[in-house]
Amino acid sequence: MVPAVAINVVGVLIAAIASFVVGTVWYSPALFGKKWMKLMGMKESDMKNAKKEMGGMMVMTLILSVVTAFVLAHILKYVGAVTYMDALFVAFMVWLGFYATSLYMGVLYEKKSMEWWFIIAGNYLAGLIVMAIVLVLV
Repeated sequence: MVPAVAINVVGVLIAAIASFVVGTVWYSPALFGKKWMKLMGMKESDMKNAKKEMGGMMVMTLILSVVTAFVLAHILKYVGAVTYMDALFVAFMVWLGFYATSLYMGVLYEKKSMEWWFIIAGNYLAGLIVMAIVLVLV
């Protein structure tokens, strides 16, 4: 049986918010937002129309980030990660084993471009790194 571990709930919330902020910046027009929109076949008008639904999507994104941070907190505890270097290693391994590979299926089967993969997978990697560092340091 897997032993129960104590999880810092405040750390999980801070990690989720930090990852949410990373994603917001990542998909901003200043970074990859315009390129992502082009790859998705979206126009500025599509984004303006989506603003009506944006509040609900942002709330759900934050909830999903909390779930990810909670699970990542468990993984970090189970492997005994305590330094930021431990956090980087675990975040990278989780990303490589689950996110990078799963997203690559979109390239293979959905005919998504490698540019799409780099943008999406890069966001997940950055988010996981920020989460993991917060979780080991808080």
